[in-house]
Amino acid sequence: MTPPSNIRLAKGEPAICVDTLRTFSLFRNVDLERVRHLLERCAVVDVDAHHVLLEEGAENSTLYLLLTGELEVSIGGTPIVALQPGVCVGELSILSQLTASACVTALRAATLLAISDDNLWALIRDSHDFACNLLGMLSGRMRDANERLRASLSAQERAALAASLDPLTGLYNRRWLDTRLERDCAANAGQDTGLVLLMADLDAFKPINDNHGHLVGDEVLRAVAAFLQRALRAGDCVARFGGEEFAVLVHDIDENDARELAERLRAEIAAMPLRTTQGEMQVTVSIGLCAHLPGMTPAALVHAADVALYAAKRAGRNRVVTADDVQT
Repeated sequence: MTPPSNIRLAKGEPAICVDTLRTFSLFRNVDLERVRHLLERCAVVDVDAHHVLLEEGAENSTLYLLLTGELEVSIGGTPIVALQPGVCVGELSILSQLTASACVTALRAATLLAISDDNLWALIRDSHDFACNLLGMLSGRMRDANERLRASLSAQERAALAASLDPLTGLYNRRWLDTRLERDCAANAGQDTGLVLLMADLDAFKPINDNHGHLVGDEVLRAVAAFLQRALRAGDCVARFGGEEFAVLVHDIDENDARELAERLRAEIAAMPLRTTQGEMQVTVSIGLCAHLPGMTPAALVHAADVALYAAKRAGRNRVVTADDVQT
């Protein structure tokens, strides 16, 4: 068996086996004899754990191919990924002629092949296979970065959605409603876009909790929430305002049509049997309604609808009252 030939890497540096280089993706199918003179200008570098190879934002003129050990890439002090042998770093700053976009540190003692920028360009020029391998590694790194970004965005979106939902009913919560009201009231500031707020509150809900327990009360709330979601038009919104109170935000509707909608919701809830673990129950709702006027703040809109709601309660419950009814 013929012993593997060695390539001398820079004068006085240790040699590296040609067959060893061939095991790395960067040199796959590369005619190493053809580029021997370039590899002889490179160096094998040993670094200790915690050694910084690249500093984020610093100039860099070397590509490092990790032969043994482990590296860590971090951005802004946050670890992003750990790198294993066969991966190279530093090429992006050379190819883009910009500063390093990340910090690269040795997690433990590592051995690297250091290729200067001049040698890198020469290898790209003289070896088509080397250039293709480098391009493939860059493409893989971009795919990995995109996957991490997608996962991160997905996690952020899930967290943002969770922060906007009421855990009991699955409806939007008060926090989401406040944000939506700010946006919609601002959009309605200069013109009447038919924005109407309905505040619906379950009548005599406390006795349900007192007589049947809070778990049954929760079942009732979930059933009413599910009905409201089904009953509204596409584009309309319903949120749990708090306790047994729900807010319904409807768009592109005049006050008369909004009142008809509120009456329909009230009547259908009153006629709807609610199935619970303790049998069927009936509930009713009182609804206060206010049409947004240009210049009206979200707080003023909610207050006016709430005043109408409690007027409906005082008038006997299970009815709809508008803000105009209260004023007259």
